[in-house]
Amino acid sequence: MKLFGDEKKRRKIDVSFDTKPSMNHYRNYSFVKKYLKDKRVLDVGCWTGQFEQLISKDAKEVVAIDPGSEAIEYAKKRLPSVKFIAGTLDTVSLPQESFDVIFLLDVLEHIPQNTEIKTFKIINSLLKPGGYFIITTPNNNFFSILLDPAFYLIGHRHYSPDVLGSMLSVTKFSIEKIFTYGNFATLLDGILDVLEKHLIHRRTSIRKFIQKKAMENKASGFASVCAVAKKEL
Repeated sequence: MKLFGDEKKRRKIDVSFDTKPSMNHYRNYSFVKKYLKDKRVLDVGCWTGQFEQLISKDAKEVVAIDPGSEAIEYAKKRLPSVKFIAGTLDTVSLPQESFDVIFLLDVLEHIPQNTEIKTFKIINSLLKPGGYFIITTPNNNFFSILLDPAFYLIGHRHYSPDVLGSMLSVTKFSIEKIFTYGNFATLLDGILDVLEKHLIHRRTSIRKFIQKKAMENKASGFASVCAVAKKEL
């Protein structure tokens, strides 16, 4: 599968898929909405700013970073109220203890392996005392792995609640809650997303039905993990 081994092709913007918020963006928004009001927020791994379309109306200020310079330029044109920056936590200069909330949503599995602790430490340093770190990532569950095409194609990593909780604890976060969510329809939607965007280049008629099923009981299930943690004082 040459396409999936080619990072440049895989991260090419497709306006049919990378413009409007996806089902996952709306689900994540439902998890984080109550933490946004009057807050200065950092979103790590924002891509084309689909999530920012949802959170920018609630937060006081939104800063968003992504290594894809093309995606960042596209996002800047579409959402000028958000400060979009091309780069990673390693390369972008951000003020220490300047954010109330930091998001790492469906991104941990993409960062270089064995840099998770380093990433969490950087995030801790950027949060104000008592600030929130909210993270979502694929769950280390048999079916989550079996039905994740990215696991086979690009080495997507999966994390159990225990492993994620341990990483948060050693980087000086106190965990307020950690839970799993997403059902078989959620996983099927992920498979359809890969097929539609990278192979057939169009939406399929069954997608809306699958997404409706995926959003049932959206805060329970087994497919992914969400953790809400607070920087220790």
